[in-house]
Amino acid sequence: MERYDFKAFFEQSSDLMAVVDTAFNIIAASNAYLNNTATTRENITGQNLFSVFPDNPADITANGVNSIFSSLQWVMHNKTTDSIGVIKYDIPKPASQGGGFIVKYWSLIHSPVFNELNEVKYIVQHVVDVTQRKALAAELAIKKNALKHLVESEKRYNMMLMKSQFAFAVLKGKDKIIVLANDRVKKI
Repeated sequence: MERYDFKAFFEQSSDLMAVVDTAFNIIAASNAYLNNTATTRENITGQNLFSVFPDNPADITANGVNSIFSSLQWVMHNKTTDSIGVIKYDIPKPASQGGGFIVKYWSLIHSPVFNELNEVKYIVQHVVDVTQRKALAAELAIKKNALKHLVESEKRYNMMLMKSQFAFAVLKGKDKIIVLANDRVKKI
């Protein structure tokens, strides 16, 4: 019978996953998780999740630790999967890259792994990095806002021209078709 190497499956998965014990110590992480969190297996294995990934002290609104801690507690207490929508949770930037924090947005799912007595032994943290989606959404919102202001500005400009005391018309094409004219032009 063939023996399966689940450790290799887990570590080489393209999913961002970590496994923590009930004291929230990291016991395993996929390579994708390590790459996306700028960490190494050697530096995080056996370490407390919240020591490795503390809240960004420069961000007074940071609440990632509390959100994730609450979710992990929920999983242990209710013995069921819990998910967290999109949260901002900056990660420490390696000292080799200048230190500080990298702004990140995540969506998380925490799932229990049971022992033979149906007690939670481990929790699998499945993470999706949505930072790029969040940045694109912000950029789209800025562009929509700019377009809204442009349309409003064009309406004000057209109203000003339509109420002008001078004759004004906008002609289009080689046949000079009038596409916009104020009352003065209409009288002429």
